[in-house]
Amino acid sequence: MKKLITLSLTASLTAALLGLAGTAAAQNYPSRPIKLVYPFPGGGASDLTYRPVQDYLTKSLGQPIILDGRPGGGTMVASLYVKAQPADGYTIYAASDTVAVKSVLPNAQIDIRKDFTPIAPSNTAPLVVLVNPEQVKATTLPELIAEAKANPGKLNYGSYGVGSGSHLFMAIFCNDAKIDMVHVPYQGTAQAVQETAAGRVQVTATIVSTARAFVTDFGGSGKLRMIGQSSVDRSPLVPTAQSMREAGMAGSGLELWGGYFGPAGLPKDIVDILNKNINAALKDPQLIEIYKRFGITPVGGTPEELVKLVNNAYNNYSKLIKETGLKLE
Repeated sequence: MKKLITLSLTASLTAALLGLAGTAAAQNYPSRPIKLVYPFPGGGASDLTYRPVQDYLTKSLGQPIILDGRPGGGTMVASLYVKAQPADGYTIYAASDTVAVKSVLPNAQIDIRKDFTPIAPSNTAPLVVLVNPEQVKATTLPELIAEAKANPGKLNYGSYGVGSGSHLFMAIFCNDAKIDMVHVPYQGTAQAVQETAAGRVQVTATIVSTARAFVTDFGGSGKLRMIGQSSVDRSPLVPTAQSMREAGMAGSGLELWGGYFGPAGLPKDIVDILNKNINAALKDPQLIEIYKRFGITPVGGTPEELVKLVNNAYNNYSKLIKETGLKLE
């Protein structure tokens, strides 16, 4: 009995000391530069969207925030790097919903639900559905469904990669609408849109910033026609595009999202500090204006709200793979 009591007291004391250590660490946090990792190449739109967060956090936290782009493997290079870092608050992961996709694959090397600590939701963004007007008559999503049903397997859709948001949205759309279109993956958003404009594929779903130069609604060339958006309801960023609810397909809606994570086991005190400062950054007028140009909505919120986004994405992608046998590798 004495031995059990001693063990119990030792465990309680250890837990208390660990709690005090965590509090002390948070009181001194941050005491050195913080690395902000993102899974995209440097020098592109990702730099422009993360730089306002970098600038704001550098000022508010009083330590340099270092942008660290780690592209490759469809986010896997960055994900595996962050997963292996100490849970001390000096590595933050600006992750996209693609990390949830990678988590549902057979023999997945990561699990977004277990390998990372949620800090705050970052942003959402709709995709816009574009068609080549010389090859597709449809001006609405229901008309595209009817056209595809009348020509099974003859329409191709381009995406910016296997397992990308573009691929997943179109796969969900085709599955729910019971239509057969052929997927053609490309290396990025620009290539997928250019190939659609050239008529090598007839349909694509892409981010707003890439669509602008080709769509008259955005003042572009008109080489592509925008017939809808992936959001359940109309996004104020794309007010002229039919929503999935308006097309009678609310259940097929999908928005890209991003969130900030740390490695698994990040102490709550540090999560609270980062959450507070990231939320403040996402309300900064400069950031809001930059995000608007890219068709992105800053959202912010609690770690629990980010968990909901993660779980919804994980469950939806698992369901899609189960129902369709979709290959995401």
